[in-house]
Amino acid sequence: MSKWFRRISAFSLFALCLLPTGQGSSPSLLYATGSFSVDRDANDIPIDRREAELDWEDGVLRIRLQARVPNELARNPTAVQRVQRSLDRRVDKIYLEAASQVQLNSTERIGEPLNRDAELANQIRQASDALRKRYTGPSADLTQAAVEYTLELHPELSRRFAPHTRARSVPTVPGWYPSRAFTGVVIYATNELPVHGTDRSLRPVPALLPRLHDHERYEVVFEPRMVEPEYFERWGPVGYTSPGREDRFLERVGPNPMRILAAGVFGTHPADLMIPREDVLRLLSREENRRLLAEGRVLIVVDEQHIRESILVD
Repeated sequence: MSKWFRRISAFSLFALCLLPTGQGSSPSLLYATGSFSVDRDANDIPIDRREAELDWEDGVLRIRLQARVPNELARNPTAVQRVQRSLDRRVDKIYLEAASQVQLNSTERIGEPLNRDAELANQIRQASDALRKRYTGPSADLTQAAVEYTLELHPELSRRFAPHTRARSVPTVPGWYPSRAFTGVVIYATNELPVHGTDRSLRPVPALLPRLHDHERYEVVFEPRMVEPEYFERWGPVGYTSPGREDRFLERVGPNPMRILAAGVFGTHPADLMIPREDVLRLLSREENRRLLAEGRVLIVVDEQHIRESILVD
């Protein structure tokens, strides 16, 4: 038997092994070879869980998405990564939904001005480009995949609503008042406070762009556009923390801050604080202290339960 005949015979036997063994049957597969582009579109993979949290102390919006690995990819070594990439492609819409729930000021959430201003809505959508993602490990049985995303509130969101290139002047008060130079301003607002113009009392809560008012004259003492752009981009108009954690903000308010007890809240949402007249005079009567406001060296201490806010869970 010639060597060519032996080769042809061996090839024929190999080919016969690949043929169906009976009608309706098919060769068995050693492993699954699923593909998003063919087997399943990314949008067809259901998101099992969506979570969004505002961390006012760290100044970030956090989003976590989780999805189940489809059965057709269960044995594919890249299944988890593929599901994570599918979550990446859909996070923009979820981000916009979460961002819309962020309290903007003492009267409205971010979503309300977005409904009135198409250009502003487009800018907020574009801020999703700044989302930082972290692929978390899959579940122990490799059936679940998740991705976490974070967005800096300042400046990524705040600058869209206070886009100034030159700060407004911090108000001054005439005359001389007993005061001294401080390194920052810490305002304590952990208890229920009277709501201006009502007979109610509420605990102050954080907002992206809060203001400070004179409790006696109701005048605006401080608002975000008074912060110089350099400092606004760096850490926003104010910082927030809970009692006993002020030391985390030493860089912002320094070792010798002016300490103020808030006297009330202003607005339909208790985010704008009213401070006593005597503290307003101590703050605005010296150039060094007015400078603190221009640099956003303000820290507001609120009740611990308001520091982290869940805004999307399903």
